[in-house]
Amino acid sequence: MKTNEISDIFAARTPCMHEVYESIPWRETCWGCRDKEVGGLHVRAYYTTDGYAVGLARTDENLSGFPGATHGGVIAAYLDEVLWHQTKRDNFHIDAMTVHEEIDFLAPVPEGSSVTVVALPAEINGRHYYVKGALLLEDGTVAATGSAHYIQLKTDNKISEEEKRRILHPSDSELKEVFF
Repeated sequence: MKTNEISDIFAARTPCMHEVYESIPWRETCWGCRDKEVGGLHVRAYYTTDGYAVGLARTDENLSGFPGATHGGVIAAYLDEVLWHQTKRDNFHIDAMTVHEEIDFLAPVPEGSSVTVVALPAEINGRHYYVKGALLLEDGTVAATGSAHYIQLKTDNKISEEEKRRILHPSDSELKEVFF
């Protein structure tokens, strides 16, 4: 599916509340989810009962590319962070890494914006996971769409062994539903 087709999916939707059933733990060694005070993007992610992985974050002036606009690399990282969670949705012990990511930038993301990243359920083919999603602005504008290909690591891989040792931090959020 081309990323402009992803934009069509999100543009055709009627925004509504989605029930959160699980808060996804974050890791202090992950740039995408660790706290901003220590140089991270502070993405907090959740699974919804209707199959989505959703990430919430807030941009700031330290993440700018052009004056007043969030850097495209940061937008790509927001998407990669949340789309990746769909690889672990049905089995938290799966470890997967990004093989390919494609992003379409559709609207500037102003610094200081709250953003919502929504990942559609993964298409799985053996060890390969294909995930699509979008980054939405506060007013519902689809600012970017993306698709990513992840590959599940073999269990005897050194990276998988190190991943299992990372400390997981539960979210302190009591979020019960998210609107998008």
